[in-house]
Amino acid sequence: MSHAEIEEFFRQNPGIYAAACEDDLDQLRRIYELYPDQVRLLREEEAVEASRFECRRCGTCCATVRFIPVCHADVLRWVAQKRWDILNQVVVDRTRTPLMAIWGKESIARARASAAAALEGQEIDENLRRHVTQVLYVTDLVESAVYTAREDNRCIFFSVESNCCIIHDTKPRVCDKFPYYIGKFTDPKLLEYDFCPGLKEIKEQKA
Repeated sequence: MSHAEIEEFFRQNPGIYAAACEDDLDQLRRIYELYPDQVRLLREEEAVEASRFECRRCGTCCATVRFIPVCHADVLRWVAQKRWDILNQVVVDRTRTPLMAIWGKESIARARASAAAALEGQEIDENLRRHVTQVLYVTDLVESAVYTAREDNRCIFFSVESNCCIIHDTKPRVCDKFPYYIGKFTDPKLLEYDFCPGLKEIKEQKA
């Protein structure tokens, strides 16, 4: 699907995409361009309205979802907040970094320069500076190539003792949006999984 075809798809499904913010649409475009065989664009007739979803704060998603992706907006926010403790606990998927090449050398150079500028004047350890610089330019170029680290098979930011996210006030955007795809709609494929009691209730209401 070409860029023009993606835009036409959005126009043909206004019930989902017309009210979507530009950040959401841009992320969908980027993901589709990078992973066309792994991403499906949701049609109106497939979407499940989930405005009644209520998070039970059970922590199951934090403990069972294997990859929790970090986007560029997350990284920029954490840099602005000086949350080096968070940035030190994100990892780069090096199997996906070669995808940067599709944007060309000039785009990669601009992303690197922008990353370096974002950290200019910040007093941080040089090893951490190199790591955050890489995380900045990788997320700028490649979606879903940086993830939160894991500990004992769960997100490192999930506290077993308090059964909650310890960075809830600035958690990754994907976590903040869960379980929504766009706006108040969720992907019916999520209803096939049994890990979330809130989604299970949506499924039962739909049945």
